[in-house]
Amino acid sequence: MYIVKKVRRVITALLILMLLIILLIYSEECSEGIIKGLKNCYELLIPSLFPYMLLSGLIMYTGTDRYIGKIFSPVVKILFNLPGESAAAVILSLVGGYPIGAKCIDQLYKEKKIDLSQAQRMSMFCVCPGPAFMITAIGTLMLKNSGAGIILYFSQIISAIIIGLAVGIISRKESLRKKIIKGETGDKTGPMSFVTALIKACTDASAAVISMTSLVAIFSMLINVMELSNVTKAVQTVFTAVGAGKRETAVFIPVLTEVTAGCTAIKNEGLPLWWFSAAAGFGGLCVHFQIFAILRETPVPRKKYILFRVLNAVLSGIVCYIICKLFPMEEDVFSMYGGRSAEISSSTSVGSIALIIMCAVFLMSVRFFAFQSSRKRKK
Repeated sequence: MYIVKKVRRVITALLILMLLIILLIYSEECSEGIIKGLKNCYELLIPSLFPYMLLSGLIMYTGTDRYIGKIFSPVVKILFNLPGESAAAVILSLVGGYPIGAKCIDQLYKEKKIDLSQAQRMSMFCVCPGPAFMITAIGTLMLKNSGAGIILYFSQIISAIIIGLAVGIISRKESLRKKIIKGETGDKTGPMSFVTALIKACTDASAAVISMTSLVAIFSMLINVMELSNVTKAVQTVFTAVGAGKRETAVFIPVLTEVTAGCTAIKNEGLPLWWFSAAAGFGGLCVHFQIFAILRETPVPRKKYILFRVLNAVLSGIVCYIICKLFPMEEDVFSMYGGRSAEISSSTSVGSIALIIMCAVFLMSVRFFAFQSSRKRKK
């Protein structure tokens, strides 16, 4: 055990030394890569992910997740062999995006609402790109087609549900259902007020965005250095020698490292839509590092986690391919690499839905504050 720890420390020191050498030799290339990564965050990730991170925080801190759990607990128990308390976490992982599911799993495990085996099973399928990334960032902003983003998003949901069903069935066959030992929860003061929850959610979402932006910038820097130092070409040569296509090998390193850069490379190479789904299904090492950091106090087997991400990539790509075959889109309507940008206004369907949601939120907020003020008057 001591030798293994020593080897890990040596490897860590070598990686840091290699990073220092890269920064010294390829300083200009590093700067260009960081600028590209920050541009991707500014144009795609931050405007699409921050609102959903904020919403997820509000749901958790105001206690709304408890009501969601009561409603959907039978479904979660039957489908995924999980306790009812995990229902909100499963839903938020499908709606909020990659890190939201991990945050919810970590919180549930710390509060002893789920045991270790359940936390590990949830980490295998509660890591999913949300609608903000797939529909808004990839579909509307990158591909200029929200319909393509909807297909990509539903491919991710279907793939995640299939994997969740599979691990639930396996868990039933391996052993009898374990009884969860519930202790004191971390939320001793109960649900927060709306204003307090809003401030807390904004703080958490901002911290998550800063962490995400930093990792994206670092991985974008490494991708740029590998491309300009002919490392990418060497990898392409190796893959081409074994029969792989040039376009497919060109996107290998970006897809492996960072999902946004991977999707950008897929678009530039003109690959079909199911490639976007497979890349998003895998997530990239940048996303995995975020997940490992969040679940550092929850012992999740990393090799098994990576294996399931590869499985999810293959499965989501197949699902997307099948959907495209069943519901083909006309070429003049579905143009992945050109055409007019999707418009979001009150006259479009997307704008109308957004307007209805905002009106509903406004009315609920008015009723909420009116109720609070009436209670204070009675007191």
